[in-house]
Amino acid sequence: MQTLGYSNWISNQFTLPVTHHLPIVFANKSPDPSNPFPSSDWFNSWWRNAVTAPDQLRQRVAFALSEIMVASESGTLQDHSDALAYYYDTLLDNSFGNYRALLKSVTLTPAMGLYLNMQGNDKASIITGTHANENYAREINQLFSIGLNRLWPDGTLVLSSQGNLTPTYSQNVINGFAATFTGWNYYQTNQANGRLPANLPSVVNYTNPMVLVPSHHDLNSKLLLDNVMLYWVTATAASSARLYWESFGPKRRTPP
Repeated sequence: MQTLGYSNWISNQFTLPVTHHLPIVFANKSPDPSNPFPSSDWFNSWWRNAVTAPDQLRQRVAFALSEIMVASESGTLQDHSDALAYYYDTLLDNSFGNYRALLKSVTLTPAMGLYLNMQGNDKASIITGTHANENYAREINQLFSIGLNRLWPDGTLVLSSQGNLTPTYSQNVINGFAATFTGWNYYQTNQANGRLPANLPSVVNYTNPMVLVPSHHDLNSKLLLDNVMLYWVTATAASSARLYWESFGPKRRTPP
Protein backbone atom coordinates (compact mmCIF):
# COMPACT_ATOMS: atom_id res chain seq x y z
CA MET A 1 0.00 0.00 0.00
CA GLN A 2 2.88 2.36 0.76
CA THR A 3 4.27 1.67 -2.71
CA LEU A 4 1.01 1.89 -4.68
CA GLY A 5 -0.94 4.46 -2.70
CA TYR A 6 -4.47 4.05 -1.44
CA SER A 7 -6.35 4.40 -4.73
CA ASN A 8 -4.06 2.10 -6.70
CA TRP A 9 -4.06 -0.48 -3.91
CA ILE A 10 -7.86 -0.54 -3.84
CA SER A 11 -8.07 -0.76 -7.63
CA ASN A 12 -5.62 -3.65 -7.58
CA GLN A 13 -7.63 -5.43 -4.88
CA PHE A 14 -10.70 -5.42 -7.12
CA THR A 15 -8.78 -7.38 -9.75
CA LEU A 16 -7.54 -10.18 -7.47
CA PRO A 17 -9.25 -13.58 -7.56
CA VAL A 18 -11.27 -14.73 -4.57
CA THR A 19 -9.47 -16.75 -1.90
CA HIS A 20 -12.12 -19.26 -0.80
CA HIS A 21 -12.42 -21.20 2.43
CA LEU A 22 -14.20 -24.36 1.29
CA PRO A 23 -11.15 -25.87 -0.46
CA ILE A 24 -9.15 -25.44 2.75
CA VAL A 25 -11.86 -27.12 4.81
CA PHE A 26 -12.12 -29.99 2.32
CA ALA A 27 -8.34 -30.42 2.34
CA ASN A 28 -8.38 -30.79 6.12
CA LYS A 29 -11.34 -33.14 6.37
CA SER A 30 -11.17 -35.24 9.52
CA PRO A 31 -10.71 -39.01 9.14
CA ASP A 32 -13.38 -39.44 11.83
CA PRO A 33 -16.53 -40.37 9.87
CA SER A 34 -18.74 -39.26 12.75
CA ASN A 35 -17.35 -35.71 12.60
CA PRO A 36 -15.71 -35.07 9.22
CA PHE A 37 -15.85 -31.26 9.39
CA PRO A 38 -15.30 -30.15 13.00
CA SER A 39 -15.68 -26.48 13.90
CA SER A 40 -11.92 -26.19 14.32
CA ASP A 41 -11.50 -26.59 10.54
CA TRP A 42 -13.56 -23.44 9.96
CA PHE A 43 -11.77 -21.58 12.75
CA ASN A 44 -8.36 -22.35 11.25
CA SER A 45 -9.46 -21.59 7.70
CA TRP A 46 -10.87 -18.21 8.66
CA TRP A 47 -7.70 -17.11 10.44
CA ARG A 48 -5.48 -18.35 7.62
CA ASN A 49 -7.30 -16.29 4.98
CA ALA A 50 -7.84 -13.30 7.27
CA VAL A 51 -4.10 -13.01 7.83
CA THR A 52 -2.49 -14.30 4.63
CA ALA A 53 -4.95 -14.06 1.71
CA PRO A 54 -3.84 -11.59 -1.01
CA ASP A 55 -7.41 -10.27 -1.51
CA GLN A 56 -7.51 -8.54 1.87
CA LEU A 57 -10.11 -5.96 0.85
CA ARG A 58 -12.56 -8.66 -0.16
CA GLN A 59 -11.84 -10.68 2.99
CA ARG A 60 -12.57 -7.66 5.16
CA VAL A 61 -15.75 -6.71 3.31
CA ALA A 62 -16.97 -10.29 3.73
CA PHE A 63 -16.21 -10.07 7.44
CA ALA A 64 -18.23 -6.85 7.69
CA LEU A 65 -21.14 -8.54 5.88
CA SER A 66 -20.92 -11.50 8.25
CA GLU A 67 -21.55 -9.08 11.12
CA ILE A 68 -24.85 -8.11 9.47
CA MET A 69 -25.97 -11.44 8.01
CA VAL A 70 -25.02 -13.60 10.95
CA ALA A 71 -24.86 -17.40 10.75
CA SER A 72 -23.18 -18.78 13.86
CA GLU A 73 -21.52 -22.13 14.47
CA SER A 74 -23.17 -22.10 17.90
CA GLY A 75 -26.12 -24.46 17.75
CA THR A 76 -27.27 -26.33 14.68
CA LEU A 77 -24.17 -25.44 12.63
CA GLN A 78 -21.64 -26.66 15.17
CA ASP A 79 -19.15 -29.07 13.58
CA HIS A 80 -20.38 -28.19 10.10
CA SER A 81 -17.31 -26.37 8.81
CA ASP A 82 -18.29 -27.27 5.26
CA ALA A 83 -21.60 -25.40 5.60
CA LEU A 84 -19.97 -22.39 7.26
CA ALA A 85 -17.15 -22.23 4.71
CA TYR A 86 -19.62 -22.36 1.83
CA TYR A 87 -21.65 -19.60 3.48
CA TYR A 88 -18.62 -17.36 3.97
CA ASP A 89 -17.47 -18.02 0.42
CA THR A 90 -20.89 -16.76 -0.70
CA LEU A 91 -20.21 -13.50 1.13
CA LEU A 92 -16.78 -13.31 -0.52
CA ASP A 93 -18.21 -13.91 -3.98
CA ASN A 94 -20.72 -11.09 -3.49
CA SER A 95 -18.52 -8.63 -1.57
CA PHE A 96 -18.10 -6.23 -4.50
CA GLY A 97 -21.48 -6.86 -6.11
CA ASN A 98 -25.14 -5.92 -5.92
CA TYR A 99 -26.91 -6.06 -2.55
CA ARG A 100 -30.02 -7.68 -3.97
CA ALA A 101 -27.90 -10.43 -5.50
CA LEU A 102 -26.18 -10.83 -2.14
CA LEU A 103 -29.51 -11.21 -0.33
CA LYS A 104 -30.63 -13.84 -2.83
CA SER A 105 -27.40 -15.82 -2.57
CA VAL A 106 -27.38 -15.68 1.24
CA THR A 107 -31.03 -16.75 1.37
CA LEU A 108 -30.30 -19.92 -0.57
CA THR A 109 -27.25 -21.05 1.41
CA PRO A 110 -27.89 -24.18 3.48
CA ALA A 111 -26.15 -22.59 6.48
CA MET A 112 -28.56 -19.65 6.57
CA GLY A 113 -31.45 -21.97 5.80
CA LEU A 114 -30.60 -24.06 8.84
CA TYR A 115 -29.70 -21.16 11.11
CA LEU A 116 -32.90 -19.18 10.56
CA ASN A 117 -35.33 -22.01 9.74
CA MET A 118 -35.89 -21.36 6.03
CA GLN A 119 -34.60 -24.77 4.95
CA GLY A 120 -37.56 -27.14 4.97
CA ASN A 121 -40.05 -24.33 5.63
CA ASP A 122 -43.32 -25.83 4.41
CA LYS A 123 -46.49 -24.22 3.11
CA ALA A 124 -49.36 -23.70 5.53
CA SER A 125 -51.85 -26.51 6.02
CA ILE A 126 -55.45 -25.95 7.09
CA ILE A 127 -55.65 -29.67 7.85
CA THR A 128 -52.78 -29.79 10.35
CA GLY A 129 -53.16 -26.18 11.51
CA THR A 130 -49.54 -25.32 10.66
CA HIS A 131 -48.33 -22.10 9.05
CA ALA A 132 -45.13 -20.99 7.36
CA ASN A 133 -42.19 -20.25 9.66
CA GLU A 134 -41.77 -16.48 10.04
CA ASN A 135 -38.23 -16.42 11.42
CA TYR A 136 -36.31 -15.71 8.21
CA ALA A 137 -39.05 -13.42 6.92
CA ARG A 138 -38.46 -11.18 9.93
CA GLU A 139 -34.67 -11.37 9.92
CA ILE A 140 -34.20 -10.52 6.24
CA ASN A 141 -36.23 -7.34 6.76
CA GLN A 142 -35.29 -6.29 10.28
CA LEU A 143 -31.59 -7.22 10.40
CA PHE A 144 -30.38 -7.77 6.84
CA SER A 145 -31.93 -4.83 5.01
CA ILE A 146 -34.45 -2.13 5.95
CA GLY A 147 -34.80 -2.35 9.74
CA LEU A 148 -37.90 -1.85 11.86
CA ASN A 149 -38.66 1.81 11.15
CA ARG A 150 -38.59 4.02 8.07
CA LEU A 151 -35.73 6.50 7.70
CA TRP A 152 -35.14 9.66 5.71
CA PRO A 153 -32.10 9.70 3.36
CA ASP A 154 -30.04 11.40 6.08
CA GLY A 155 -30.73 8.54 8.50
CA THR A 156 -33.24 10.34 10.72
CA LEU A 157 -36.49 8.59 11.62
CA VAL A 158 -39.67 9.21 9.64
CA LEU A 159 -42.39 10.29 12.08
CA SER A 160 -46.14 10.44 11.64
CA SER A 161 -48.12 13.66 12.15
CA GLN A 162 -48.60 12.48 15.75
CA GLY A 163 -44.85 12.09 16.22
CA ASN A 164 -44.91 8.28 16.15
CA LEU A 165 -42.41 5.99 14.45
CA THR A 166 -43.35 4.68 11.00
CA PRO A 167 -42.90 0.89 10.74
CA THR A 168 -41.32 -0.47 7.58
CA TYR A 169 -43.54 -3.54 7.47
CA SER A 170 -46.64 -5.09 9.01
CA GLN A 171 -47.59 -8.57 10.17
CA ASN A 172 -49.34 -9.13 6.84
CA VAL A 173 -46.06 -8.39 5.04
CA ILE A 174 -44.24 -10.88 7.28
CA ASN A 175 -46.90 -13.45 6.45
CA GLY A 176 -46.28 -12.79 2.76
CA PHE A 177 -42.51 -13.19 3.05
CA ALA A 178 -42.88 -16.32 5.17
CA ALA A 179 -45.12 -17.88 2.51
CA THR A 180 -42.66 -16.86 -0.23
CA PHE A 181 -39.86 -18.64 1.62
CA THR A 182 -41.62 -22.01 1.58
CA GLY A 183 -40.59 -25.12 -0.33
CA TRP A 184 -36.83 -24.47 -0.33
CA ASN A 185 -34.65 -27.41 0.60
CA TYR A 186 -31.23 -29.00 0.12
CA TYR A 187 -29.79 -29.07 -3.38
CA GLN A 188 -30.80 -31.85 -5.76
CA THR A 189 -30.86 -32.15 -9.53
CA ASN A 190 -33.92 -31.38 -11.62
CA GLN A 191 -36.22 -34.04 -12.99
CA ALA A 192 -35.52 -35.65 -16.35
CA ASN A 193 -37.97 -33.25 -18.02
CA GLY A 194 -36.03 -30.27 -16.66
CA ARG A 195 -38.58 -29.29 -14.04
CA LEU A 196 -37.65 -28.68 -10.44
CA PRO A 197 -37.62 -31.69 -8.07
CA ALA A 198 -40.94 -33.34 -7.31
CA ASN A 199 -39.92 -34.76 -3.94
CA LEU A 200 -37.93 -33.67 -0.90
CA PRO A 201 -34.18 -34.39 -1.07
CA SER A 202 -32.95 -37.74 0.16
CA VAL A 203 -29.50 -36.45 1.21
CA VAL A 204 -28.21 -33.37 3.02
CA ASN A 205 -26.11 -30.97 0.94
CA TYR A 206 -24.29 -28.16 2.75
CA THR A 207 -22.22 -26.86 -0.15
CA ASN A 208 -24.71 -25.99 -2.91
CA PRO A 209 -27.62 -23.54 -3.06
CA MET A 210 -31.00 -24.80 -1.93
CA VAL A 211 -33.61 -25.48 -4.61
CA LEU A 212 -37.38 -25.17 -4.73
CA VAL A 213 -39.64 -28.19 -4.31
CA PRO A 214 -42.88 -26.86 -5.85
CA SER A 215 -45.22 -29.24 -4.01
CA HIS A 216 -44.16 -27.65 -0.71
CA HIS A 217 -44.37 -24.03 -1.90
CA ASP A 218 -47.32 -21.80 -1.01
CA LEU A 219 -49.16 -20.87 -4.21
CA ASN A 220 -51.51 -18.28 -2.68
CA SER A 221 -51.26 -14.50 -3.06
CA LYS A 222 -48.58 -12.84 -0.97
CA LEU A 223 -48.30 -9.20 0.13
CA LEU A 224 -44.72 -7.92 0.30
CA LEU A 225 -43.12 -4.52 0.93
CA ASP A 226 -44.63 -1.30 -0.44
CA ASN A 227 -47.80 -3.07 -1.61
CA VAL A 228 -45.93 -5.41 -3.94
CA MET A 229 -48.19 -8.39 -4.51
CA LEU A 230 -47.30 -11.88 -5.68
CA TYR A 231 -50.52 -13.18 -7.23
CA TRP A 232 -51.81 -16.69 -6.72
CA VAL A 233 -50.69 -19.46 -9.06
CA THR A 234 -53.00 -22.21 -10.29
CA ALA A 235 -51.86 -25.79 -9.88
CA THR A 236 -51.81 -26.33 -13.65
CA ALA A 237 -49.67 -23.22 -14.15
CA ALA A 238 -47.23 -24.02 -11.37
CA SER A 239 -44.33 -24.87 -13.62
CA SER A 240 -40.78 -24.85 -12.33
CA ALA A 241 -39.95 -21.66 -14.19
CA ARG A 242 -43.07 -19.87 -12.93
CA LEU A 243 -42.46 -20.77 -9.30
CA TYR A 244 -38.81 -19.75 -9.40
CA TRP A 245 -39.72 -16.51 -11.18
CA GLU A 246 -42.38 -15.83 -8.53
CA SER A 247 -39.88 -16.22 -5.74
CA PHE A 248 -36.95 -14.27 -7.18
CA GLY A 249 -38.05 -12.46 -10.34
CA PRO A 250 -39.42 -8.91 -10.79
CA LYS A 251 -42.59 -8.21 -8.84
CA ARG A 252 -45.88 -6.55 -9.75
CA ARG A 253 -47.49 -3.94 -7.57
CA THR A 254 -51.10 -3.91 -6.49
CA PRO A 255 -53.38 -1.49 -8.38
CA PRO A 256 -53.68 1.94 -6.73
